[in-house]
Amino acid sequence: MSSVNLNYAFCAPEPGKPNPYEPKVPGQMRSRVVFKGQKGPTCGFYAMQILRNENKIGKYPSLAQEQESKIEKMLSCHRKEITAFDQKWKFTIDFAEGLSDNYSGKEKMIAKQFLINVAKKGNKDNSVDLNTLIQLENFIKSPYEKFSDVVQIAKFEERQLIYNSLLTQVGVTFENIDEYARNFFERDWNELENNEKLVLLNNLVSKYAVEHYQLKASQRHPSDSVIKLIEQIQLHGSHLVKGFFGKINYEEKPFELDQKVEGRPGFGWKIGATQNKNMTSIHNIIIVGAESRNNQNRVYFIDPLDSIYPNDLSTQNIYAMSYKKLQSSICSLECRMHLDNSYEPQVENGPNNYALHS
Repeated sequence: MSSVNLNYAFCAPEPGKPNPYEPKVPGQMRSRVVFKGQKGPTCGFYAMQILRNENKIGKYPSLAQEQESKIEKMLSCHRKEITAFDQKWKFTIDFAEGLSDNYSGKEKMIAKQFLINVAKKGNKDNSVDLNTLIQLENFIKSPYEKFSDVVQIAKFEERQLIYNSLLTQVGVTFENIDEYARNFFERDWNELENNEKLVLLNNLVSKYAVEHYQLKASQRHPSDSVIKLIEQIQLHGSHLVKGFFGKINYEEKPFELDQKVEGRPGFGWKIGATQNKNMTSIHNIIIVGAESRNNQNRVYFIDPLDSIYPNDLSTQNIYAMSYKKLQSSICSLECRMHLDNSYEPQVENGPNNYALHS
């Protein structure tokens, strides 16, 4: 750690990430390469990789590391599938929004005419991609009057298949999923909304990753004081938390702080900055520091969205927020929130399920 005392802790990892082409040798640091920021809705995987840091096996495992390497590769393939899935559906979702905004009530008629024009003239200007054409054809055959309804159903079904593929590989059965649904939502799987099903499946994948990456639950609870967080950082290093944090949550860009944070550029948001609180803006971040000084309690974090270059502190952005902001914006690692759809975090008593460390 670069700095530690009773009221302050800071432990950001070295900029970049370990070189995956160098073998992992116990007790030996590898050289650093560029950490490329998160792509797609995969912040959990990127955050876990930052947290694990030197524990990652890399491209050339020893015989003793082969099983752990197999798990790393399987989870990496899952992450890449989610990223490709997100890129595939971006155009179709934008197209559906445009159709709804401009032709509400006439979407089916416009879709039919659009497909006729494509059939006659071709798609030489690449004005629409293959996935959108397929979904338009499905829309015309469907009973739905809004293209977005067909898109959302098809998108959900494809993402569900990606989750199920991984869960099947690791031995999770439908009975396991249904039991988890009853414990988590107090309803059977078949009674859940599609967005609830995706939360549940993502939780199960995350649980598997946490277990096999040997990450541990922090002893810090959101109701604890900032001193408890400082203590936990001093003992265990960086912490992963989930909630309404980071650039993805704000309409405004952060402003740069007057002073650097341990030689790194610091950023924050003005009090009252507009936040987007919905299920898609729940984000994983890595807390790398906290302090309690002059009646001000502050938390420092890095965001998986940022690319970071090796041996260059100027590329490792550090974001600051008040401890109260952390407490009011955090949700459990299973995304438990108030059931009135207000998207306000639901802090529970009982076991700590709000932060992980390596």
